Amino acid sequence: MHVLAEREGKIYGAVTIDGPGDFAPPFYGALFSCLIWDHEGSLMDEQRSAIARALLESGCRSVVCGGEKSEAWHDAVDLEFVQRHLEDAPEVSEAMHVMTTWHDGESADDVARRGEWVR
Repeated sequence: MHVLAEREGKIYGAVTIDGPGDFAPPFYGALFSCLIWDHEGSLMDEQRSAIARALLESGCRSVVCGGEKSEAWHDAVDLEFVQRHLEDAPEVSEAMHVMTTWHDGESADDVARRGEWVR
Protein backbone atom coordinates (compact mmCIF):
# COMPACT_ATOMS: atom_id res chain seq x y z
CA MET A 1 0.00 0.00 0.00
CA HIS A 2 1.21 3.45 -0.89
CA VAL A 3 0.37 5.84 1.97
CA LEU A 4 -1.08 9.05 0.56
CA ALA A 5 -1.67 10.87 3.84
CA GLU A 6 -2.12 10.44 7.57
CA ARG A 7 -4.42 12.77 9.44
CA GLU A 8 -6.23 12.65 12.79
CA GLY A 9 -5.33 9.00 13.29
CA LYS A 10 -6.54 7.95 9.85
CA ILE A 11 -4.37 6.53 7.09
CA TYR A 12 -5.27 7.18 3.47
CA GLY A 13 -3.60 4.82 1.04
CA ALA A 14 -3.73 3.57 -2.52
CA VAL A 15 -3.40 0.01 -3.73
CA THR A 16 -3.31 -1.06 -7.37
CA ILE A 17 -4.32 -4.61 -8.20
CA ASP A 18 -4.86 -6.44 -11.46
CA GLY A 19 -6.76 -9.39 -10.01
CA PRO A 20 -7.74 -11.22 -6.82
CA GLY A 21 -4.29 -12.72 -6.34
CA ASP A 22 -2.83 -9.22 -5.93
CA PHE A 23 -5.00 -8.28 -2.95
CA ALA A 24 -3.35 -7.97 0.46
CA PRO A 25 -5.22 -6.73 3.54
CA PRO A 26 -4.25 -3.08 3.91
CA PHE A 27 -4.86 -2.54 7.63
CA TYR A 28 -4.43 -5.98 9.24
CA GLY A 29 -7.64 -6.34 11.21
CA ALA A 30 -8.70 -2.70 11.59
CA LEU A 31 -12.03 -1.67 10.10
CA PHE A 32 -11.70 0.55 7.03
CA SER A 33 -13.45 2.20 4.10
CA CYS A 34 -12.56 1.57 0.48
CA LEU A 35 -12.92 3.44 -2.78
CA ILE A 36 -12.79 1.02 -5.73
CA TRP A 37 -11.95 2.77 -8.98
CA ASP A 38 -12.00 0.42 -11.97
CA HIS A 39 -10.03 1.97 -14.84
CA GLU A 40 -10.61 -0.77 -17.40
CA GLY A 41 -13.66 -2.86 -16.48
CA SER A 42 -11.83 -5.98 -17.62
CA LEU A 43 -12.33 -8.25 -14.60
CA MET A 44 -14.90 -11.03 -14.73
CA ASP A 45 -17.72 -11.42 -12.19
CA GLU A 46 -15.83 -14.19 -10.38
CA GLN A 47 -12.77 -11.98 -10.00
CA ARG A 48 -14.82 -9.07 -8.64
CA SER A 49 -16.49 -11.48 -6.20
CA ALA A 50 -13.14 -12.80 -4.99
CA ILE A 51 -11.86 -9.27 -4.38
CA ALA A 52 -15.12 -8.31 -2.64
CA ARG A 53 -14.82 -11.38 -0.39
CA ALA A 54 -11.21 -10.50 0.46
CA LEU A 55 -12.19 -6.91 1.29
CA LEU A 56 -14.94 -8.04 3.65
CA GLU A 57 -12.73 -10.65 5.29
CA SER A 58 -10.05 -8.03 5.93
CA GLY A 59 -12.37 -5.56 7.72
CA CYS A 60 -13.84 -3.34 5.00
CA ARG A 61 -17.12 -1.79 6.16
CA SER A 62 -17.75 0.88 3.50
CA VAL A 63 -17.22 0.60 -0.26
CA VAL A 64 -17.68 3.35 -2.83
CA CYS A 65 -17.42 2.11 -6.41
CA GLY A 66 -16.59 4.25 -9.43
CA GLY A 67 -15.12 4.01 -12.88
CA GLU A 68 -15.98 1.15 -15.21
CA LYS A 69 -18.63 -1.35 -14.13
CA SER A 70 -19.10 0.40 -10.80
CA GLU A 71 -22.56 -1.09 -10.31
CA ALA A 72 -21.12 -4.59 -10.86
CA TRP A 73 -18.53 -3.89 -8.13
CA HIS A 74 -21.27 -2.65 -5.81
CA ASP A 75 -23.37 -5.75 -6.48
CA ALA A 76 -20.38 -8.06 -5.91
CA VAL A 77 -19.75 -6.60 -2.46
CA ASP A 78 -23.43 -6.73 -1.53
CA LEU A 79 -23.79 -10.32 -2.73
CA GLU A 80 -20.69 -11.46 -0.83
CA PHE A 81 -22.02 -9.78 2.32
CA VAL A 82 -25.40 -11.50 1.99
CA GLN A 83 -23.79 -14.88 1.34
CA ARG A 84 -21.54 -14.48 4.40
CA HIS A 85 -24.31 -13.38 6.77
CA LEU A 86 -27.53 -14.94 5.46
CA GLU A 87 -27.84 -17.33 8.39
CA ASP A 88 -26.63 -14.87 11.06
CA ALA A 89 -28.88 -13.48 13.76
CA PRO A 90 -30.02 -9.92 12.97
CA GLU A 91 -27.77 -8.38 15.63
CA VAL A 92 -24.73 -10.09 14.10
CA SER A 93 -25.46 -9.04 10.51
CA GLU A 94 -26.25 -5.49 11.68
CA ALA A 95 -22.92 -5.31 13.53
CA MET A 96 -21.13 -6.43 10.36
CA HIS A 97 -23.13 -4.08 8.09
CA VAL A 98 -21.33 -2.80 4.99
CA MET A 99 -22.31 0.44 3.27
CA THR A 100 -21.98 0.36 -0.53
CA THR A 101 -22.58 2.95 -3.26
CA TRP A 102 -21.79 3.17 -6.96
CA HIS A 103 -21.23 6.19 -9.17
CA ASP A 104 -21.54 5.49 -12.89
CA GLY A 105 -20.44 8.32 -15.14
CA GLU A 106 -18.95 10.44 -12.36
CA SER A 107 -15.37 11.65 -12.40
CA ALA A 108 -12.81 10.33 -9.93
CA ASP A 109 -12.52 13.82 -8.42
CA ASP A 110 -16.28 14.09 -7.88
CA VAL A 111 -16.51 10.67 -6.24
CA ALA A 112 -13.44 11.23 -4.04
CA ARG A 113 -14.57 14.71 -2.96
CA ARG A 114 -17.99 13.44 -1.98
CA GLY A 115 -16.39 12.19 1.24
CA GLU A 116 -19.18 9.73 2.07
CA TRP A 117 -16.67 6.90 2.14
CA VAL A 118 -14.32 8.49 4.67
CA ARG A 119 -16.04 7.62 7.91
